Amino acid sequence: MPREQHGQRAVSPVIGIILLVAVTVILAAVVAGFAMDIDPGGDDIQAGITIDVEDTTNTIVVDIITLGNADHVTIIGDPAGNLESPPTGSLEDDDLEELDVGDTLRISDDDLESGAESGRITVIGVQNGDETVVNSEDYDLS
Repeated sequence: MPREQHGQRAVSPVIGIILLVAVTVILAAVVAGFAMDIDPGGDDIQAGITIDVEDTTNTIVVDIITLGNADHVTIIGDPAGNLESPPTGSLEDDDLEELDVGDTLRISDDDLESGAESGRITVIGVQNGDETVVNSEDYDLS
């Protein structure tokens, strides 16, 4: 008895073509992503900062609790541009820059120039040159 020979195929031609197209589309998307420099989005800069305005002592207290993913934090806003020069004031502009975990900064009304006793203090987190506001607070030390 003659044996019939049937082609033994592992996958039907239609399924093979569908798989080939799917792999091609995925590969094209990956190549396009690299070519267009598509960034899936980085993490927002975060840091644990507290700002307390103490009315009884006319002092702003900034505590750096954690840097999160920030390299360091810097204080900007009204106090930064209005510090009284030593010896009258106890702070200099450098004291407001590149703060690290565990740092506590106290800004009293004596540290501020006349007329700068109220405003807004802002703390920015810095990561690889990028800056993001991580905390801010209005104050009135008058």
